[in-house]
Amino acid sequence: MIVRRVSGGVELTTQPDHAQLAGTIMDHCVPLRSHPRRGAILHAIAEHDNGWAEEDAAPTVDPTTGNVADFITVALSVRHAVWPRLFHRRGISVHDIAASDGDGHGQGAHHHQCHGVARSHG
Repeated sequence: MIVRRVSGGVELTTQPDHAQLAGTIMDHCVPLRSHPRRGAILHAIAEHDNGWAEEDAAPTVDPTTGNVADFITVALSVRHAVWPRLFHRRGISVHDIAASDGDGHGQGAHHHQCHGVARSHG
């Protein structure tokens, strides 16, 4: 869950919705237009957080503060459960992910780079 404080409350965005929006935005990325793997890349972007669907359907609320936990502050056990679920849905293993992009960094490293950029701009 992405939690954004707004006047009078909070705005909640599910991780899968965030991923779909990222896919829509990247659909307009000029350098990607002629990339031979464009379709696969756009699909990966749009689905990169689908393992969060179950968690986001029932957000965690801190009983002490009443705040909704976001994808950073939710319990580590919850965060660790997301990735195996995503891999399972795609029918791939962690080893397949690590070797998927041909440069040894894998999709997981790319995901963290993208989120680092997003955090620096948000």
